[in-house]
Amino acid sequence: MEFKKALQVMQHYITGDERRPMKLAIVVQSQGSIGGTPCVEVATLSAGIDWDHGKLMIYPAQPLTTLSAEDVADIRKSVAGGQSWHAYQAYKKHQEQLKAAEAQRDTAHAILRDLVELVSGVGGTGDTLLDTIKLAEIADRAKEVVNG
Repeated sequence: MEFKKALQVMQHYITGDERRPMKLAIVVQSQGSIGGTPCVEVATLSAGIDWDHGKLMIYPAQPLTTLSAEDVADIRKSVAGGQSWHAYQAYKKHQEQLKAAEAQRDTAHAILRDLVELVSGVGGTGDTLLDTIKLAEIADRAKEVVNG
């Protein structure tokens, strides 16, 4: 929107009622809210400089972020299902942690399997030096799992 057009719209809404002055606010996306339209008040306005020359910069009273189209779709789906966005984000985080734990478990299982084979003689070579080297390699892999 051009500044001139915005000014015309704002002048249309000026009522002169000083008892209840109109506030400038920015509408924000908020699924599942009840009551008035979710918005953030404007803290200040200033003219853009350098790359922002020719723009009137609106600074909100609270930080705003841009969501991807996928995030907005996920929010709508989550709210429609009775969940909150925060619950959905916690779910995603726990799913990532679960995948990492499963990978760590699988690696630890493989290390234990190799160790059992070596100790039981199935994976051993009969050569004490080679078996010692193999045991040291297994121990190094185990350290990586334990230390992250």
